[in-house]
Amino acid sequence: MEYDDEDVRGDGPAASGQTTEWPQSEMATGDGNVDNILARLQDLPQLPSSEHTEAYTEVHDQLMAELDAGDGSD
Repeated sequence: MEYDDEDVRGDGPAASGQTTEWPQSEMATGDGNVDNILARLQDLPQLPSSEHTEAYTEVHDQLMAELDAGDGSD
């Protein structure tokens, strides 16, 4: 999504009561652990925007931990 000066100033579509639909995405990776972590992103539309950074950080950290743990198949 691109933002313009109206959005930054607070007089864009959201300020006038218009809403934008949140994109729907099936995030199946084939790895159950990763899919469970990514499922947290489905909660974002219901969270206040002030909590998005925390949610993204949590998902990032969990994905990094899962990557570090590996599955031992290397």
